[in-house]
Amino acid sequence: MAAKENTAKDVRNKKGPLVIDTEMVTCVTGRTRCMAVAAQISIVDTDGNVVLHTYAHPCLEIVSYNTKHSGLTADLLQTAPPLRQVRCKITRLIRGRVLVGHAIENDLWALNIFHPAHLIVDTQRIGQIQCMFGSRTPGLKPVCRELLQCDIQTGSHCSLEDARATADLFMHAVQKVHVLCMTEEVYSLEKTKRAVLVQTKLSALQTDLDANRQLLENLRIEEEEYCGGAQPVELWNRIDEAQTAVAELEESVADYTILLLVANGIDVPSSWMECSGTQ
Repeated sequence: MAAKENTAKDVRNKKGPLVIDTEMVTCVTGRTRCMAVAAQISIVDTDGNVVLHTYAHPCLEIVSYNTKHSGLTADLLQTAPPLRQVRCKITRLIRGRVLVGHAIENDLWALNIFHPAHLIVDTQRIGQIQCMFGSRTPGLKPVCRELLQCDIQTGSHCSLEDARATADLFMHAVQKVHVLCMTEEVYSLEKTKRAVLVQTKLSALQTDLDANRQLLENLRIEEEEYCGGAQPVELWNRIDEAQTAVAELEESVADYTILLLVANGIDVPSSWMECSGTQ
């Protein structure tokens, strides 16, 4: 492949955030069920250095390569390593690391990988992006065009291009949070206390998010089991309220995860510090 893993500057030994993106094929599992499975995976650090960039064969029956959007073909996957092998490598790479992605739950689902919620940043959920686009699911391409003034995905998608774009988007958010929080009371505290304060708030937000997700799941089960004659308007209202609460908490968790990284001293380019007048 064109991009090679970074061995001269072994970014895999660092503990900073990693950014992931995948391209997927559609596979059959069972008799009729179809699902998206990762077949190209890219992981970069926040500077865009390649940590992993590879094809992977799902070892399942592929019914569509989604070539128009994914750029994937049968020839590209013919000699690719099995996904289970690549999955093991990814699991080792991301263990204990903050993992960033755009609509990252889709990538993790396609890889069949679990990662702790408190170590995930979904750039799609960052408050600034949500407010700007007024959408719960803004795509990577319009977000990059608006915030970074760059065009991506001009042809078929490439997971490496998208991962690097997501890394740029994440660091843009870090810049904004860093400049913003320099005026906040949290930055008047000593570094350790600052991180503890932010972590406490993040933990509380994550607890609220888990509780509201569980409530939403219970309400949806109740909706499926509803057998009454009249329309369950009150139930639908409660579902809407729970959905809104979950979306708002997801934004806050994403923002506070970034803030925690800043509080713990994530590397922010000195040019940003100079521009913000904080040096």
